[in-house]
Amino acid sequence: MEVQWLLVCHGLVTLLVLVSFLCGNWPIFQGTFIQRIHFFLTFGAYDYFRRFIHFVCGSRGSNALNSVEYYFCDRPNPILQIMYLGIIGATYYLIATSSFSYIPGYYLSGQH
Repeated sequence: MEVQWLLVCHGLVTLLVLVSFLCGNWPIFQGTFIQRIHFFLTFGAYDYFRRFIHFVCGSRGSNALNSVEYYFCDRPNPILQIMYLGIIGATYYLIATSSFSYIPGYYLSGQH
């Protein structure tokens, strides 16, 4: 019984974060908790991280963070594409090895 409530709570929190992330700056959500979650997810968390790096490492850490941000986000490079393909490939591999064996088929083997 506890597991079911845990799954329901997880689903509600996931739905709240998804709605906040996708629809948080709609006019209907102005001044609500959903708009605040949207701001934190899109701007606030990174701003707090930058402030923390500046507090811990000083201007040298801030400059390093800015150069890393420029390298990964502002100029074309294949690293993000390789990471994306790696995530997609790993996800497909996990699904193929764990779930495909449960799909019944007359002409298919145990592993598709």
